[in-house]
Amino acid sequence: MSIELRYRERSKQTQMRGQSLLFFMAIKKRQPTIEQKKPVKKGIDSKEITYTALTVLAVVILVVLYFYFTRLDNKITQGVVTPPEGTTSATQTGEGREGKPQSGLPVVTGAKLQIETVDGVDIIKVVPEGTTKTGGPPAFIYRWTKNGQPAGENTDSISGFKRGDSIAVKITPFDGVDYGETKVFTTEIQNTPPKIVEHKEVGFDGSTLAYQVKATDRDGDRITYSLINPPAGMTIGPATGTITWQVKPGDTGTHNVQVKASDGYGGEDIYTITITISPPPS
Repeated sequence: MSIELRYRERSKQTQMRGQSLLFFMAIKKRQPTIEQKKPVKKGIDSKEITYTALTVLAVVILVVLYFYFTRLDNKITQGVVTPPEGTTSATQTGEGREGKPQSGLPVVTGAKLQIETVDGVDIIKVVPEGTTKTGGPPAFIYRWTKNGQPAGENTDSISGFKRGDSIAVKITPFDGVDYGETKVFTTEIQNTPPKIVEHKEVGFDGSTLAYQVKATDRDGDRITYSLINPPAGMTIGPATGTITWQVKPGDTGTHNVQVKASDGYGGEDIYTITITISPPPS
């Protein structure tokens, strides 16, 4: 009996141990799985830094350009024009200029607008004057308008104008560092008189003299020719400028003849030619 009892006790202990082992294994299997989270990156992305820097740089550039062009254009004063021949101009003077640099900025002290002919083309050329804080002349920036419309820039002359056009040039002085105040010089193109450019004898047969006069007009006006106090028998073609003269025996000697070219708008040119008639050989 005792042996049986001990056997049963062992079996019971073994059974309990088996149950404990199964319980431990069950607990071990039922342990929760811990989800691993990815680490969060700290700091600012390099792409974000680059984008922000470019944005700030663009804003700074826009601000600088705005103030630069505002400074160049917002102060416009009227200048003094010395009108070229055949033109008139309005004259106004900017207040407080007095031909001296103020605040150390370069200054335009005056300018002349004059008509010239270069290679057969009429131009208006501006001859400016100015000063800087060092006493030397500044550089000049030009912007032209014709009848209020842009007509050229960065040049001291323009062409392609006609009678009645209003020409203006804006001049801005520059000393290499700073820009001074811009001044505007204006002129209105009035009538330009014709000009006699050629005259020559074209024939003389002993009794009839032929002489040719030619004139040009900048405005393209039709030119009319006439004679002032001509000798008896001398005539000129009003449209051609051809002089003809039936010479008589009593016309020997020297004759000063005035030829007038008119454009019909009050412009004229008068030229004196000298004709000498020698007596026939005896």
